[in-house]
Order: sequence, then structure tokens, then C-alpha cells
Amino acid sequence: MLIRAARWVCRRYAARLVRQGAALEGAGELPEAVKRLQHAVRLDAGNADAWLRLGRIRLRLGEFEESARCLGRSLALDARQVEACFHLGSALDGLQRHEAAIAAYQDALALKPDLAEAHCNLGSLFNDVHRHEAAIASCHAALALRPDFAEAHNNLAVAQHKLGRDEEAVASCERALAAAPGFAEAHINLGAALLALNRHERAVASLRDALAIMPGHAWAHYNLGATLHALGDHEGAIGSYAHAVALEPGSAEARWVLAMCQMPRMFDAEGRAEPARAACAGALADLDAWLAGPRMEGAETAVGAATPFYLAYQEQPNRELLSRYGNLCARVMGQWWEKEGLSRRARGGRKTLRVGIVSAHVKDHSVWNAIVKGWIRHLDRGRFDLSVFHLAAAEDQETEFAKSQSDYFALAGKGLRECAAGILDWQPDILIYPEIGMDPMTTRLASLRLAPVQAASWGHPETSGLPTIDYYLSAEDMEPARAQENYRERLVLLPHLGCCYHPFTVEPAEQDLALLGVDASKPLLLCPGAPFKYAPEHDGVLVAIARELGRCQFIFFVDEAAAGLSARLQRRLAGAFARAGLECKDFVVFIAFQRRPLFYDLMRRASVFLDTIGFSGFNTAIQAVECGLPVVTREGRFLRGRLASGILRRLQLTELIAATEREYVALAVRLARVDAYRGELRARIEASRHVLFDDLAPIRALEAFLVDADRRQRDRAAALA
Repeated sequence: MLIRAARWVCRRYAARLVRQGAALEGAGELPEAVKRLQHAVRLDAGNADAWLRLGRIRLRLGEFEESARCLGRSLALDARQVEACFHLGSALDGLQRHEAAIAAYQDALALKPDLAEAHCNLGSLFNDVHRHEAAIASCHAALALRPDFAEAHNNLAVAQHKLGRDEEAVASCERALAAAPGFAEAHINLGAALLALNRHERAVASLRDALAIMPGHAWAHYNLGATLHALGDHEGAIGSYAHAVALEPGSAEARWVLAMCQMPRMFDAEGRAEPARAACAGALADLDAWLAGPRMEGAETAVGAATPFYLAYQEQPNRELLSRYGNLCARVMGQWWEKEGLSRRARGGRKTLRVGIVSAHVKDHSVWNAIVKGWIRHLDRGRFDLSVFHLAAAEDQETEFAKSQSDYFALAGKGLRECAAGILDWQPDILIYPEIGMDPMTTRLASLRLAPVQAASWGHPETSGLPTIDYYLSAEDMEPARAQENYRERLVLLPHLGCCYHPFTVEPAEQDLALLGVDASKPLLLCPGAPFKYAPEHDGVLVAIARELGRCQFIFFVDEAAAGLSARLQRRLAGAFARAGLECKDFVVFIAFQRRPLFYDLMRRASVFLDTIGFSGFNTAIQAVECGLPVVTREGRFLRGRLASGILRRLQLTELIAATEREYVALAVRLARVDAYRGELRARIEASRHVLFDDLAPIRALEAFLVDADRRQRDRAAALA
């Protein structure tokens, strides 16, 4: 009786301590509340309410491990506590144990299906694990219960943005802000969706609104940096990224992007490239030194978040600097590989080679049209099993074609581990990355060793710099002498243009050029390159052509993705023409980016196609040839400056390949001025252009390379066994 009475007294005293703890919690005196509740559970370890309250307070204090332990004890005593399940989900989320957190919230919803907060939090967690369709379903469930639930609208926007549904994401953010105007995260996510839609000015405004609410929000500064970078405001972007690093000094991603963005997207004046290259090299060295030990943890999200992409747009050798960058990428991703415990399996006794293509541009895109589509159409399926790993959310009719032609097709929308594991599960013998450097996930995957043989190609015509890439697939007609010196990879020269290009079947749609500001009575010189392809040291070429011709019009194109850069280019050209005593507006017009039928109509009516100097164009040049339009190019020192000259060499039109800028000017002037010469060249183009199209020689050579590379790898493996 005395023992039973003592237990009864302990339980009563424990209940009193729980009430005191609850009061102290309500008053915000959390440490004192913890003391009372700890005493309570020492006296009565079977008090589920005490464990629940203790777990809830630990959660408020950010002590996630202890919170999860207490809430687990509470649920062991009473598994039907909705509140304990809900808070356990929050604690596990804080510990980054996402799947366990999802299970806890689902347990809460099994007990109380109308708990909107649990649906909302599930939406956030599903986003964290890249299950974005599930996130959308959870957010809709929350909003059905609470239509003005700002957090649910915001989580819905995140999922929509990740799936490339950015118009919907903008609408969801606007609904979140209508319900909670001071919701900084919704302003930030609105900025991200607007950036994806190339509505840069609105994105800047939204991110500045976020910073007005939370000036110390590192990721608002980070996203503002990305938006300013897209606009070409290099100094503003660097300043915003530096703010993000100052606020989150332990963030590898913020430091990575700050280092990679030392190189501007384009320059406003001559002489700026070398200081920028030096700044890029110094920042890369600093980042390499900083990324050591525990700082490597989680750094895989930084790889590919930004790249030294714009190094390629100066006509300088980049192998050494890109190799240092590639070593850093491989070091970070190698540590991630070890931590995740991933490994390749032996391929077994298959007779056919498994070839995988990993790309973020399996759609109507220059990389697909020039390179990948020919592989998909023509590789011998009796000898090769072909898999396509499409890493982007966007799909179109070309994506559907790739699906129909592949032995295996995997879509994007997954995280790094899921993508890597999916490729490993297919057990490829050879992986080809057509455009390393143009997409974050591509860079991360290419920095791993997911296949025994790995190759890059010229979707981005520059060495990857990665030690994990063995070969670089290029073209005989487009590489200079001693080209191997420009590549870390072993260079493979496929015949002719190195690709099997299929021409478009386009019916030009005639238009009123005057409505575009184009004067059809003048010689029209097309300048279709992206604005960052035009280096300031070549502006004088356009001025010289204008001075020689007197009456002519240069036509540039404004892509909404680079509208800010086009405006900067326009201002820079105005200055160059003014210094020569000419009015830029008398010679230069910027028009909206044209749909393909309208662009083909313009090419058929133009006099000359002016290829960009230093970084050539392949797709636009070959489309000009399709339209019979003469192309003038100045051959560069590297592959990236020789894409159009390769086409002209294949057509045996080497007289259109200038060795100097003076020759370039003379060629452009003659073509624009002399109708008979231009007509002769149009006829020669039309008679010979068939040699460019559906050329199977590069495909047969690629097949031979694949077999030989696999044999070489097997021989090396056998020698090491």
C-alpha cells in the first residue's frame, strides 16, 4: 500500500509540474519550463503529455534531436496523439530526415485528415525530396481546407517552379502575397519564377521587396545577384552575391557562385577581359582552398550552380583554368559519391553496348538540332542499346521523338542521388554529355564516374576541364591544327562537320518588314548572335562596314532571355558609331526574336549573314545556308570560333572565310554591294548544300569510336585485374 501511495503522489506531483511547465511555456520562459517538465518525466515516465510538451518546447528551441526523442517517447505511450505526430514531423524535418518526417505527418493526417498545416508541411517536404507532383497534391489539399493559407500557396509555387510551370508559380506567389503581404519567402519565390520567365525587371522589384522586409535574408541577396547577372549588371550581381556570403559565410553555394561570376556575361568596353580572367582565377583558387574538411559537407549543391561559362567568349586558351575548375568539381562530387555509398556494377555478358546520352536539352534546341538528334536517328540499334537521360522539365515534340527512338528514356524532376542512381541502374558502358557547362545537374553528374567510358561533345564548344571525362567528340572540319592542346580530354575528330544534321522543313512566312523597323530598300546584314557573343574589340568591324557601304542596315535580335544584354549592346554600339561620326540608328536596328518561319523569310530577303567573331554560330549559319544566304566569317583560333567556317569549308566556299577583320569587312561590303557576286554565291550554295545534310559518315565513325573506346577500357581493366 505504501509503494502504491508513493507512486500516486509522484504522479500527482508530476501532473502539477506539467501544469507549471505549460504556464511557463505560455509565458515564453522556455528554459524554466524545460526544467519543470524534465522533473515531471523523472517522477512519472509514463506521462505522455509531459513528454509531448517537453518535445514541443525542445522543437521551439531548435533542439531537434532531443525533441524527436521526447515526442517518440510520447507516441510510444499513446500513438493516437495528433499533435505529437505533427511536431515529430517538424523535428525530423529539422534533422533533415525527410522520409521519416513525411511518415510522421502522414500519421498525423491519418488521425486528423483535415489538418491543413500537416498537408502544407508535407508539400514542403515533398519539394525537398524532389517529389513535386506529390507536393502539388498536398498543397491543394491544404488550400481546399484553408483557401487563404499563404504558406501552402508558397509551397505550391516552389513545386510549380521546379516543374517548369512558372506562370502558375507566379500566380501562386501572388495569392500567397495577397493573403500575407509581408511574406518575404513568397517575394523571393516570385522573383525566382519571374527570372525563369525572363521578366527580369519585375524579378528585381520582387526581390527588393523581400529585402525591404528581411534585409538580412541571404537567399534574397543570392537570387537578386542571379537576376542582376542575367541583366548584365555585373557589379550589382557581384555585390549581391557578396552580401549573401557575408550573411551565410558557411554556404558553399553562395561562395561558389560568387567565385564563378567574376567573369561578366559581356563587356561594355575593350580591355576588360584580362582583369576579369585574373579575378576569376584568383576567386577559383580561394574557393578551392576554402572548400576543405567539414566545409565539403553538402557542397555538391554548389557544383554547377554557376560555371565559368563566359570564359569561352574571349578568344583565349582556357584549358589550364578550366582544368583547375574541373578538379574542384570532381573533388566535391567525389566526396559526395563516397558519402552516398554509390558504386558501379559489372556489366555482365551483354553483346550490345549500352550508350547513354545525358542532356538537359532533349527538345527543340541548338544542341539537339545540331548534334543529338542525328545520334538518336541513326545509331545502329543492332549494336547499341541507347538510353536518353533528359535532365530538364521542359518537353516538346522533339522530346517525344527522343522517347519513341530510345531503348530507355528517363525524365528529369529528380534530385542528384535519384539521377545518379537511375543512370547506374541502367549500367551504361559509355555515357556522352553533349553540352557540359550549360546545366547544373549535367555538371554534377559529369563530375562523377557513372560509366567506364565518358565523353563530352561540342554543345558547349570548350573543354569540360573534368578529369572524369575521357574523350571530346569534335569535327575534322572545325578544329585547328594542334587542337589537342585545347582539351583536357582526348580529342576525337569525327569526319566532316562531326554531326548528322537534318535540315528543317520550313515554309517562310512573309511579313511586312517595315513593321519591324527594317528598311528593305537597303542591303540587310543579319547579326543573329546572342549579345554576349559580340566582344567590344570587334565593334569597329560594323562601323567600318557601315562607313564603306553608306546605306545598309544591321539587324540584331532581342531574345527576352537576354533583353538586358541586348540593351547594353545597343548602347555600346551607339557609342562606337558616334565616335566614328555616324548615327547608330541610321544603320542598326534591334528587332524581336523571330519564330522560325519569320526568321527564314528574313534570311531569304537579306544580303549577308555576318557570323560572330571569336565565338561562331553553327545552327544559325547552317540555317542561313538552307536559305541560300551567303555567310561571312572570320576564322578563330579555337573550335568555338570555327563553327561557321567548318560549314563553308565543307561547301568549298573558303573565299567567304576571312583570316583578318579587314578581310571580313571587305567580304561583307562586296556581298552587300555587288548583286552579281551575291547571286553567284547563292547559286553555288544551293547547288552544294546537300553535302551538309544527313551525312552518315560521322555516325559510322562515332560507332567505330564507341566500340574501340569500350575495347580499350576493357583491356585496361584486364591489365589492372
